[in-house]
Amino acid sequence: MSVEQLEAALKGKPVEAVTKTADPTDLFKNIDEVEEGEGLKCLVYGKPETGKTYFGLSFPPPLYVISTEFGVKKLRHHFPDKDIKLMECNVPFAEKPTDRKGNIIDTPFNTDPETSLKKIEAASFALEKIKGGTVIIDSGSDIWSWLSLYLGNIGERSVSKKTGEEFIRGTEWAKINEAYRILINRFNSLPCHLVICCREKQDLEGNVGIKASKDVEHFVDISIHLEKLPRAIPGQEGKYTYVRNATIQKCRYQSLNNLQVQDITFDKLKTGITDLDPSLKRIFEIKLSKEKQILS
Repeated sequence: MSVEQLEAALKGKPVEAVTKTADPTDLFKNIDEVEEGEGLKCLVYGKPETGKTYFGLSFPPPLYVISTEFGVKKLRHHFPDKDIKLMECNVPFAEKPTDRKGNIIDTPFNTDPETSLKKIEAASFALEKIKGGTVIIDSGSDIWSWLSLYLGNIGERSVSKKTGEEFIRGTEWAKINEAYRILINRFNSLPCHLVICCREKQDLEGNVGIKASKDVEHFVDISIHLEKLPRAIPGQEGKYTYVRNATIQKCRYQSLNNLQVQDITFDKLKTGITDLDPSLKRIFEIKLSKEKQILS
């Protein structure tokens, strides 16, 4: 979905109807004839310094990194010989922006959500030409924030009868969820591995979740929660080091009973899963389909 299409959707304009096919045999195949997929689609989330970006950079090259946090280049020395392509998508406003009431928003760096989202959309179309390798989105949380900011600029509002204050209608958030789904699924359908890095958040009761669309885990094959945990140094009382612990929260292929992997990389993830089920070696391979998979 382009920014223009998103704006049209938010304004309630109808979406073009999909052409119907009369014969179901034109749409359905025998399940054994359907290709399983093209690459592993993975979500990783956690607090800062838990190793999310490092994990993504450990995937097979060439790597195409869609960066929003300006942090990828700082990890280059860990992968000096790897083919890494980087696209920074966090674009500031050319001029100081204003809020809905015309007041200037005076901050040192303020992201222009529309321009930034257009860069990411352009990447989704350019990457249709790749075959193999890995696409990394770092981070999916920023994309979600930018969509929310964009909604704040153009979304339909109602007025509270009690306070008289404006608020964004609940139906508008459904449109943002749909726009996020369409954008992520563009990358999901590419013939390569995909890693979506997100931040974690906590609700008022302390439950840990993902700072992104509530549906983001449904888009991927594997969801991994990363934590940075203290570990005592043997023979040195009162001194600690840290281990980055990964817990697999979801695996589309079968239940892994919250499999844990320390200092996770692509190779360690592959070893941990295939040790439990050797048949799952196939999910770490890229099978290039002859059929076009990209969403339009």
